[in-house]
Amino acid sequence: MEVDELLLGADPSEDFGRMLLATKFDDWRYEKEYRVFIDLTQHQSEGGLYFCSFDEHLKLNSVVLGARCEIPIGQVRELVSNYPYKVPVIRARMAFTKFAVTENRLHREKA
Repeated sequence: MEVDELLLGADPSEDFGRMLLATKFDDWRYEKEYRVFIDLTQHQSEGGLYFCSFDEHLKLNSVVLGARCEIPIGQVRELVSNYPYKVPVIRARMAFTKFAVTENRLHREKA
């Protein structure tokens, strides 16, 4: 079914809603981001937020702090240092010459 057909229907289906949530603008594909839907009723909430623990099915691969994130990068690196394997943490910025987000190399981890 095409998007136009779904938009003309009386009530958008749950599948259509999931499709919208899972759809990402094609120019952002370089991010290699995956979107996962999790049943929140199966998880504990903490302060009104829900969290899913990492396990063999959900693995922390990297952490990217957005350009407006005010949390110090060192603090985040310290938090992930207890993870069973190395997790890169980078700070992002808007690219200078294209429609993209890129690493802010001023915050690159020293070898």
